[in-house]
Amino acid sequence: MSRQLYSRSHLDTTPPKYNGPLHPLDKAVFQKSIPVLAARVPASQIALILHSEVTRKYLIDWYFWACLIKVAQLSQESLELLESKGNGFTEYNLVLDYDYWTASELLQAILPEELREGAPVGFAATGHIAHVNLNDDYLSYKKTIGQLFLDKNKTIRTVVNKLDNIDTQFRFFQMEVIAGEPDFIVEHHESDCRFTFDFSRVYWNSRLHTEHDRIVQSVHPGEVLVDVFAGVGPFAIPAGKKGCAVMANDLNPASYMYLCQNIKDNE
Repeated sequence: MSRQLYSRSHLDTTPPKYNGPLHPLDKAVFQKSIPVLAARVPASQIALILHSEVTRKYLIDWYFWACLIKVAQLSQESLELLESKGNGFTEYNLVLDYDYWTASELLQAILPEELREGAPVGFAATGHIAHVNLNDDYLSYKKTIGQLFLDKNKTIRTVVNKLDNIDTQFRFFQMEVIAGEPDFIVEHHESDCRFTFDFSRVYWNSRLHTEHDRIVQSVHPGEVLVDVFAGVGPFAIPAGKKGCAVMANDLNPASYMYLCQNIKDNE
């Protein structure tokens, strides 16, 4: 076989630019066909080829009988290994679709150029809820962003955007559902405890997990912890399980209700 068959230009695996409807997305638009070189490899040799230091960096993936090659030029050493363990080379048409790309990659293809640099790339998760804080520039794309995060994260069932409004008495955020089901009752696990609460009615900050753990690690069995802003119990309950005497309360009736429930659930 001609040595030229072993050469391929750098693969452009970016998603195609999108000009369709924003909600719902026309997922069929996100399809790309890329001709690549494939090495025919017996099933018994695939694991060796995929994990070999000689060939691994040259491979995209494998499909049944073929290892797909991604670079412009194979090294002599990798070429010799593929020739000795494989059954020759062939052309392969690699088809990429909506399922292949990440939410961030797809969003870059959807947004206008001036919004791409500051585009949201992730979210904070509490139980099955993903929550984002979208800037004004991205509000017209909120349902699209929500759908991307929902589609690409199988443990997420609800995506919410936190609004600027904060309850002045109980300090929880107002929020709107931008994708998925309007289910705010979450089950969250941390500090070897299980917490159930209504995310839309209590204050909970997922980014405080480290602080929760720091406080709990700083107290010792037999000591007394007084938590007058206990929320649903992220400090009080782990400390109680550790053997501390705990006095806990919260002004928010919803927080107090879930605090009592979580105490029982973690006995």
